[in-house]
Amino acid sequence: MLIGDVGGTNVRFELVKLFHDDQDKRVVLKKLTKFNPQVYDSFYLVLEEFLKDVPSENYPKFGVVGMAGPVVSNTIPLTVNIPRWPVSDGVLVAKQFNLKSFTFINDFTAAGYGVSRIKPSQCFALNKSSEV
Repeated sequence: MLIGDVGGTNVRFELVKLFHDDQDKRVVLKKLTKFNPQVYDSFYLVLEEFLKDVPSENYPKFGVVGMAGPVVSNTIPLTVNIPRWPVSDGVLVAKQFNLKSFTFINDFTAAGYGVSRIKPSQCFALNKSSEV
């Protein structure tokens, strides 16, 4: 699975293999890679750069990417921090990169999904304070 995040200063992609029977297990197929979005003319060109050297046995079938801005019918009409980018369409991404499915989600939605998976053992206090 292709996972990623798009912001004005970085685009981050990673390829992982996930396991339905063990949600905590994952295998990294291509490590997290950062790109400067300001040197690319579209989302498609950044993704093409990331996928260009992926061997066929590790090529993703699915993708989900969080992006700043509204998501309307799996499209990003305006990339908030990269306004010169054209509309990014998840259906076209799937077609162009031969994926079974590709979904854009808002970056805050992505953060919410991430927070919902945090276990109590992964939390710690940043500052110790007296109880109120």
